Parts: sequence; structure tokens; C-alpha cells
Amino acid sequence: MNPVTIWAIALKDVRQFVRDRTLLFFILLLPVLQLVLLAHATATGIRNIPIAVIDDDRSRQSRALIALLDASERFRVTFYPQTMVEAERALQRGEIFAVLSIPRGTAAALHRTTEPATIPLTIDATSSIAARVIESGAQQVLQRFVQQQADVGRVGIDVNSVMLYNPSMEGRPHTISAQLGFINYQITLGVAALGLAREREIGTLEQLLVTPIRRVELLIGKAIPPTLIGILNFLVLTLIIRHGFNIPIRGAFGFLLLGSLIFVLVEVTWGIMISSLAGTQQQAILLVFMQAMIDVAFSGYLVPVRDMPGLFRFLAQFVPLNYYLIFVRSVILKGAGIMDMWSQLVTLIGLGMVIGGIATFAITRNLE
Repeated sequence: MNPVTIWAIALKDVRQFVRDRTLLFFILLLPVLQLVLLAHATATGIRNIPIAVIDDDRSRQSRALIALLDASERFRVTFYPQTMVEAERALQRGEIFAVLSIPRGTAAALHRTTEPATIPLTIDATSSIAARVIESGAQQVLQRFVQQQADVGRVGIDVNSVMLYNPSMEGRPHTISAQLGFINYQITLGVAALGLAREREIGTLEQLLVTPIRRVELLIGKAIPPTLIGILNFLVLTLIIRHGFNIPIRGAFGFLLLGSLIFVLVEVTWGIMISSLAGTQQQAILLVFMQAMIDVAFSGYLVPVRDMPGLFRFLAQFVPLNYYLIFVRSVILKGAGIMDMWSQLVTLIGLGMVIGGIATFAITRNLE
């Protein structure tokens, strides 16, 4: 072996890599981006958790408790429902993660010397880690409240925690439901990205373009196989989740299938656009890999969107995977229906139309 030859080959590849500014940008930026997000989330912990408060006591003490709760770094009181039914609908939609109920007579109960006052706390326990953080954080706020109230008896306040959707506090349902969304996303995007790239690599794309086939017909024909594969993959994964891991699907399966079909169509459109840009299948897979890194960073898969910096939260609003993960978790784990998830579906459809318009323009331009 000639070391000079080996070094020359390595140097050539390094120069080609450096000249590809787009690839260099993504390879260097995306790992830094993911590291910043993870470091930010782990350094600050879970903060600004949106919660609701039902104040049936309407006393000076209850108002002081709400103010102390909202002033803490861990919670934000964003909703004041009149009934528990209204609060549970907000929990299903994912707008809040806990409901603190202050029953009537709490102010009087605080002065007891025999038994503590009891305040119910209903928690969305689909994420067992977040549920434990919410429970411990609420207890700390209540302890601080008792210490600040000089006229409150020594017995204090007890928190009666009710864990919704995941009473056993298992971590698998939350993780596995997210895996369903992410794996379906990967497979669909990857298969769609290979369609036109494969034709171009084996030399048959030019033959298709000179045949009496309209561009729209070509694109629809290329979209059908990845769409079918994406739906088949979803059905297989759902079957495994239900019967292999014994995770019940609380929502309507037909509604879950409809939302997944909308998401698959959005990703197929994006994948075909990637396929039109790539010269080879290898380039297509590399572009899918870079796209997946972006979507994972901004989808809430690694770090909850609410814990991201302001700019990243804004960018996450344009990532379809973000809405699909919310949809999948809410339907599977909470039993959410069309009245709870209509905004997620409308947003997915809107993003799909925008992506479809961009993709149609890019694909037509590249094919011409």
C-alpha cells in the first residue's frame, strides 16, 4: 500500500466535502442545534407548565395561592375553567397538563388544628416524568403558601393527586406512541425520496419525461406507492403497540387512521420534492437524514416545544411532525376526538398545501 495514494484519496474527499457548502452547513449546524436544545432542557428542567385552576372558594387565601402558583418558575396558570368537564377537555387537547381545584370552604379549612385541608390535583400522566415533576412542584408551592400565611394552622394542606390516562405511571405508553409517529415519518419520507432519484440514477427518468405523460400524472403515480407503504407501516405498528405491548388505543381507530393518512400525504409530498433534487438514491437518503435531524429537533420528540427558546418554538410551528406527535399521543393515550384535535388536523392540511405548492413548483422546475 502506498501512503501517498491513500492520503491523496482522503484529501480529495475532504476537498469535495468542504466545497459542498450546503452539506457542510447541515452537518455542522444540526448536531450543535440538538445539543443546545438538550442542554437547555436538562439545565433548566421542566418549566412554564401550563395548568388550569378551578377556584370555587373565591377567598383571599385562594387568590393568594393562585398568584403564588403563577409566580413560580415551574407553572403558568393559563386557564380558569368553570367545571371539571371543561378542564378535562383542555387536558385532552394538550392545552394544559394539570388542574388544581380549590374547593369551597378551603379558606376555613386552613385554620383547622386537627386535619389538613385537601386540594385535588388532576394531572395528565401520559408522561410519567412530567407528572412527577408537576406533583412535586405543586406540593412545594403549597408548602411555601402555608409558610407565608401567618394565620394558617400548622396542619397545612394535603394534595390529593389524580393521575389521568396513565394511573400506573408507566413510561412506555408515552415513549412508544411517539415512536409510532416517528417511525411512520421515517419510512414514508425515505420511500418517497427514492422514487424520482431511482429513475434518474438508472437512466429511465428521461424516458418517462418524453412519453405522453403529464407531470401531474407522474407525480401522483409516484406518490401512491409511498402512501400505501406508509399506511401499511402504520397499521402494522399499531397492531404491535396494541397486542404486543398491551397499550390500549383509547380514541377511535378510524380517526387515528384519518390523521395518519393526512400526515403521510404531507410527508410523501415533501419526500418527492427531495427526490427531484437528488441526483442519486444515496443523495436522497442523505437529504432525508438531514431533514429528519431538523424535524426531530423541532418536533418535541427530544425536547418539549414549550421548553425551547423563543425562536425555536416559533420554528416548531412549521414542522408537521410536531402536530402529528401531539395528535398520535392524544388519540392513543387520552382518547381525544375530532372536537379536540381539529386544530391539529387543520394545521397539518394547511402545511401540506403550502409544502405541496412549493414541491410542485420545485419538481416542475427540476424536471424541466
